[in-house]
Amino acid sequence: MQTYTVQVERQDSQHALALVRTFTLELGAKRADPQAGFNLVETLLSSFGTCLLTGLQFVAESSKIVIASVWIQLEATRLFVPSARIKQLFGVLIVLVTLYKIFHS
Repeated sequence: MQTYTVQVERQDSQHALALVRTFTLELGAKRADPQAGFNLVETLLSSFGTCLLTGLQFVAESSKIVIASVWIQLEATRLFVPSARIKQLFGVLIVLVTLYKIFHS
């Protein structure tokens, strides 16, 4: 079992600072303000994308494959009708997984 701890501090009306060990991440803390930084949804999508990349890297290393480059684009659509039934909470679009230079060890 592993326990994860993140501390988040309010910096001002637009920003929050997340702290983990010696790392910091400034986040937008004002709803619908694209100038404030990553908003909550973008932060969640970034975490999900990093999780996907970590999984791809694990499989590649286990298969002794060197990945030249990979990028994933994630997209979510927000419905502004809370009472509507949501059939799909978010969509994941993997735009490009570049494996042009695959080298077997």
